[in-house]
Amino acid sequence: MTARHDGQPAAHVEHPRPLRRWPVLLLAGLLALLAACSPSASVQKVTVRAGSVTVTLPTALSCAGPTGATALTCNGGEDDADAPHLTLAPGTPLDVSVPQDVGDTPWVIVFSYLDAKGKTQGDRTPVFAAKEKYSYHLTPPKGAQMTRLEVQSLIAAQGPDGGVEFPAVRTWVLVIDKA
Repeated sequence: MTARHDGQPAAHVEHPRPLRRWPVLLLAGLLALLAACSPSASVQKVTVRAGSVTVTLPTALSCAGPTGATALTCNGGEDDADAPHLTLAPGTPLDVSVPQDVGDTPWVIVFSYLDAKGKTQGDRTPVFAAKEKYSYHLTPPKGAQMTRLEVQSLIAAQGPDGGVEFPAVRTWVLVIDKA
């Protein structure tokens, strides 16, 4: 037996048997599995799901500004020629998921649709705060035919009047065709 600092004999400590460790290992494994299955961890690209069909959206616009710059330089644009298409019936809801690097910034969904009278309308979701949401269930107005959806990753920037603006620094576009 060895002595402690105060001269008293050290207490005998039994080491746990390997079988007693399995609940701890099992719990650690379950926590790792849950983390891997969380929406922010599993989604690597912007995706849109309608029923059993999932479409991965390529980046349509990407902007950057050098340190100290007052303007952004962007690649891509408003041309939807390379955007994926999805055929949907009027009123079909969509589930939009974004990866962690997008959900960790403010983001918004901007969309267009034909209303029940055939008139083109535009709308958007609320702006989601950074780290608030990583997916959104979008239901079009009753009888509306969605025509275009755009996910925008935003940044806070000082506007020309000194106020705060939220320009899009990356976008992803889906063109929706009538079924």
